[in-house]
Amino acid sequence: MERELLFEEDGYQMYKEYAMGEEFFEIMEHVSFGTRQTLYHHYYSREHLSHIPDPYFFSVRWQGKLYAAVTFCRRTIHSQGQENHGIYIRYFAAAPEMQGRGLVGRFSKLVMEWAIEHETRQAAFYASIEASNARVRKVVHSVGFRELATIKTVGFSRFFPRRNKRVRPLSRGEFDAFLPRLENCYSGYAFWMTDNLFIDNDYFVLEENGRIIAGVQAHQAHWSIERLPGIMGNLLPFLPYVPLLSRIFNPRAFRFLTFEGFFVEPGYENRVQTLLEALLARYGYYSALFWFDERDPLYRRLLQYNRMGLLHHFVGDSDARFIINLKGFSDAEAARLKEAPLYISGHDNI
Repeated sequence: MERELLFEEDGYQMYKEYAMGEEFFEIMEHVSFGTRQTLYHHYYSREHLSHIPDPYFFSVRWQGKLYAAVTFCRRTIHSQGQENHGIYIRYFAAAPEMQGRGLVGRFSKLVMEWAIEHETRQAAFYASIEASNARVRKVVHSVGFRELATIKTVGFSRFFPRRNKRVRPLSRGEFDAFLPRLENCYSGYAFWMTDNLFIDNDYFVLEENGRIIAGVQAHQAHWSIERLPGIMGNLLPFLPYVPLLSRIFNPRAFRFLTFEGFFVEPGYENRVQTLLEALLARYGYYSALFWFDERDPLYRRLLQYNRMGLLHHFVGDSDARFIINLKGFSDAEAARLKEAPLYISGHDNI
C-alpha cells in the first residue's frame, strides 16, 4: 500500500504516503520557501531524497491532485552515548492555491499531531525553522515543539579557489576505518548521525606527512533567491551582472557546496580553509554554506582561525531554530539531548 487516507476536511484529503512521484518534485522545484523577508527555491530535491533511507510523506490532495506534502525521515541518532530513534521533518511544500488561506498552517498542525500521536516507539521529532518565521514558530509551539538551539549559518567563498594535492577522497574501506575517529569527535554531541556521510563517496581529507589532519563531507546544492532583507535584498536584481561578485553569489542560480562531518586534529584548525578551498576548486564552485549549533566549540574555532571569504558577510543574520518534540523520553534521557551541542547536517538543510 503506497497511500493511506487519514481524514478529509473541507474537500481536501490528507494521506500518509510511502512513495512520491513526479508531481511531488514538480511542487518542490516550483514553490517558494522561506518568509516574507527571505524567499527562495531549492533544487536537486530528487537527488537528495534518493539518499534518505525509508522516508514517508504526508500529503494533501483535492480530487487526487497533490497540493501539499512534507517528508519525514527516520534515522538513528546518538547523544552522548545514548542511542535513540529520530524523525527529522523536512521538505514542506505547498502549491500557491493553498497559500494565504490558513490551510498551510492547518495542514501542518494536523500532520504533526497525527504523526506524534501514532508513533509507537520512543522518538525524537525534530526540524529546523527560520528564526524570523513567526507564523511557523507559532504552529510548531502549539503542538508541543520547543526550541532547543540556535543554528548559525557560515558562508565560505573564494573568487579563485585553488586545488591542493594533499586533499583527496577516502575510499569505502578507508572511510570505514576512519569513522571511529570521527565518531569519537562527536561522542559529546547530541543528534549525531551518519546517514548523510559518504554519500557519493564524497568524504574528503587533508593529509600532512601521511597523516589525516582534517576531513569533511561535501554535498552539492542549487538555490535561486527571490527575496532577501536589508541591503542585500535591494541589490538582488543587480548581483547577476556584477563581475566576480556574481561568481560567489548569483541569486538566479546560486550553486554551492555544503559541508558536514567536520574532523580537525587539535592545533590544525587553520588548515580547514585549505581543505574547503580545494573542494570548491574540485567541484568548480566558488561558494559554500554550512551550519553549526552556536554552542558548538568547533564553530568558534573555525571562524577564529580561518578566512571565510566575502560570502560569510552576506549571510548576516540568517539564524534558524532547532526544534524538538520528545515522545516517551525520561527526564534523564531528555537531558542528554538538550544539554550537549548539536550535530547539524548540511544535507538536512539543502
